[in-house]
Amino acid sequence: MSLKPYSEPILLPAGKSFNVIHAAYQEGQLHQCFHHFHEVCELILFYQVEGEFICENNHYALSAKSLVYVPSMMVHHFDLTQGEKSWHIVQFSPMVFSLLGLTEHESVLLKAGVISLSNNQFTKFQTIINWLHENNSIESKLNDDLLKVMIRQLSLKMHESNRLNTKSQQINSTDKMLPFIEFIRHEKTFLNLEQAAALCKLSPSYFSRYFKKTFHQNFSQYMLTYRLHLASHYLRNSNKSITTICYELNFAHPSYFIAKFKKYYGITPRKFRLRINITKVLK
Repeated sequence: MSLKPYSEPILLPAGKSFNVIHAAYQEGQLHQCFHHFHEVCELILFYQVEGEFICENNHYALSAKSLVYVPSMMVHHFDLTQGEKSWHIVQFSPMVFSLLGLTEHESVLLKAGVISLSNNQFTKFQTIINWLHENNSIESKLNDDLLKVMIRQLSLKMHESNRLNTKSQQINSTDKMLPFIEFIRHEKTFLNLEQAAALCKLSPSYFSRYFKKTFHQNFSQYMLTYRLHLASHYLRNSNKSITTICYELNFAHPSYFIAKFKKYYGITPRKFRLRINITKVLK
């Protein structure tokens, strides 16, 4: 069973500028995702999929051989059917553009988009990503070369694609939300609506309306989902107890945390961690 990528926060392995994950879902399995953002850039190559990619209020249809690109800090969402689906996702630091001498491509890749690849194009991206996946845990000059080729090919296809939003402005709808976004990316303290609105220098009522327009759910729903995604990250990547995770993420009681986690993921935190540990051993 492949690990399912989590949404926010995305943490690259220590000292690495990229990470590759393979995800696969069987018929009837639900892909849990919500309108979110992250510091890394993402490239997703779909093998099987039906549904939509939603970004900046634009809707893009997805199918097999779709290539999705999401820039750093852009709010997005995937609405996928419960049919079989699988993909590779490459997450890379925006610093890669300068580190690998690719700054001329950075301006092209400031916007999100979806490309329907031909068989030949699909094979090219699949080969590069498979090679990166094989070398995922290895520090190698080859990885830099592969990333360069991947980003150059992506820049070329994004430039050609008529699916891109042609507006030249770089400002997106998260601008007014940036103080809040920056805060929850770096702090462990969780804000209520009034505190978040004050941070963004907006009235609570305006902040609430603008937040829902941007994230397509209200503030309390988003914060609950955000904390559950953080919980899944801690369960995957730390030895913290479930009780510790519960209180660190500002849940009132472990039983409440467990109930909310099970409702969202369909499994208790304990079983979630056990399944991840078994998968790591099998790999």
